[in-house]
Amino acid sequence: MDWTKGQYKVNFITGLIGNQKLHELSKITVESAESFYAQNKNPVKRYHTFRYKANTWKEQQRVIVKVEVNSMGTNIRYIVTDLEEFRTKQLYEIGYCARGNMELRIKDHKTYLKSDRTSCNRFEANQFRLFMHSAAYVLLHTLQKEVLKGTRFVNATIKTLQLKLLKTAAYVK
Repeated sequence: MDWTKGQYKVNFITGLIGNQKLHELSKITVESAESFYAQNKNPVKRYHTFRYKANTWKEQQRVIVKVEVNSMGTNIRYIVTDLEEFRTKQLYEIGYCARGNMELRIKDHKTYLKSDRTSCNRFEANQFRLFMHSAAYVLLHTLQKEVLKGTRFVNATIKTLQLKLLKTAAYVK
């Protein structure tokens, strides 16, 4: 976090493990969400932001708490950021959750397109393999977002596209 302060146009959003102090600072938000759910039995999601300084931090940072209450119980998540100009909900849902989407795209690339198979002895061969896997990913992603728009496959994983659309059955006599 401290490193980003001296950098030009470098910001951070990262998850934060809850502790006793964070739970105290978010207590009212948690109680409010739980009370709302107890009265209405409708799932509720609340956000709150506050300043907090951990022992290892040089200065206070902006912390956002997301409280979800539903039939499965109460779920509390914390993130810390140096971005001040965005609204709390917007920053959490668009900024922080986008990280999860990026991780899913990387997982698709490595797991389903097998782009981690770079076992050749030469760098150039492995580089070309990765290039081909990336080209396949771009083709599948474009197919998904442009051609399959409005279908149930628009948000499917690469594996689902492979199994449902690309693999075809054959009958051999």
